[in-house]
Formats: sequence, structure tokens, C-alpha cells
Amino acid sequence: MVAREAGSGTRVMALTVETDCNWKVIRDNFNESYHLPTLHPELDTFINDDHLETIFEMYPNGHNRMVMKGGQPSGRDAALAAGVKGPLDAILRGWDIAPEMFTGNAAAARDALAEAKRRLGPARGFTHYEALDPSQLTDYYHYTLFPNVTFTVSADGAQMLRTEPHPTDPEKCLFDHWFLMPPVAGMDEVDTPIGRLPFERAERDRFRHGERTTGAVADQDLSVAVSQQRGLHSKGYTGGMLTGQEKRIQRFHELMNDLIGG
Repeated sequence: MVAREAGSGTRVMALTVETDCNWKVIRDNFNESYHLPTLHPELDTFINDDHLETIFEMYPNGHNRMVMKGGQPSGRDAALAAGVKGPLDAILRGWDIAPEMFTGNAAAARDALAEAKRRLGPARGFTHYEALDPSQLTDYYHYTLFPNVTFTVSADGAQMLRTEPHPTDPEKCLFDHWFLMPPVAGMDEVDTPIGRLPFERAERDRFRHGERTTGAVADQDLSVAVSQQRGLHSKGYTGGMLTGQEKRIQRFHELMNDLIGG
């Protein structure tokens, strides 16, 4: 096992995937959230993907931030509030919380989860919990840094999702999917987007999209990006109208056009 420096984070997963789409196509995907209910429906039992419950912030330098509430189901569907479903039930039990407490009010599990993490976390090695506020203990902070990097950050790790132009083919790109862990005393394995991995520094793993998984959610995103790349060549495609939920995409395109146009 590769030793971890005290107080430092560890890159436990480092995938670089050659993907059959232009790098900007994937950026469009990470600059909006309305695709979640359709493309990632398995997330709605423990992440509130309702855009009315989500914080969106845009900054003059082109960066933006999205904050989604975790530890509670989506607010889009009242039926989800009837009771806690998996995997949220397992998450709660892992912090000594009975899921049955939230029958009829599943949204209240978020506050209980934050309280339990604050109370139990340091003794379990999660000493960094002491520096986090309740939202940071449960929610997902999605930072998109112009032009090509996204970080999805939670109390229990961070994903880096970076897209770079392919060196020879504009119809392709290189997609980096990394997972970084804060120091946790006594932990030898960690949950990552591709399953349990050793809690040690990972070397870069390079492969082509489709050869193996990049993580269930990332696989879903890339499948759409590849299809969109093909659709851009359709003789019937002459451009699209952007909706109110696509302001971050609009800003990305404006900045790219400004740079290309000088």
C-alpha cells in the first residue's frame, strides 16, 4: 500500500477515457441539471434533484456552482416522501439512524444525517467533519470551472470531471474521472464511483469509452454525449433554443465564442 501523507487528500481513482465526442459536448451536460430525472433516475431517492430546491450561482469569470440537497429524496415526486428508500436507508443505518423514523416525511432525514455525522464522525476518523456546516455534511456541491473542469464535492469525497481536446481528432476528447478522498484514520478501503477501492494513491488508468465502466452515472452521461455528437452532424440540425434552465450553458457558449472571436 502506498503511504498517505498526514493531513493530505488522496487520489484513489484516476481514469482517463478516450470518448467519441468533442470536449465541449460534455461541458454542456455538466452545465445543466435537468437531465438528472431522465438520465439518472436512481439518484432521486437520496439526492433532491428538484431544480426549485437547488442553488444555482453564476460568476463573472465564467465559473458556476450548483448545490443539491443530499440525504433526502427528490421534491419532484410527493410519493418519494412516503418513506426512505435505498440507498438512503443504508446510509442512515450506517450512522445509527432508523429509516423508519421518517415514514411520511423522508425529507427530514437530511437534518438527522447531518446531526449524526457531526456527533459520530470524528470518533470514526472523519475529523474534517468538525469544520463543515450542516449543508456541507449532507449536500453535493457541484463546481464547474471554466472552461473544462468540474468538481462534485461532498463530505465523503470529491469527483474531478475534466474534458480535454483530443490531440488529433475534434470528434473525440479525453475525459478524466478522478475520485479524491480526505484523510480518514483507520480506513483501508473507500467507496468510489466504480466500487470499493484501496485507500491508496491510484495511477492513471487509460482506456476507450465502452471498454469498461467509468462509474454508473458517468457511463450514462457519456452515452448521451456520444449520441449528441452524432446528432450534431444531422442535416436537420440547424441549432437549438436554450431554456431558462440552460443559463449556464448559454454563458459557457458566450465565453467560448468571445475567446474564438477574439
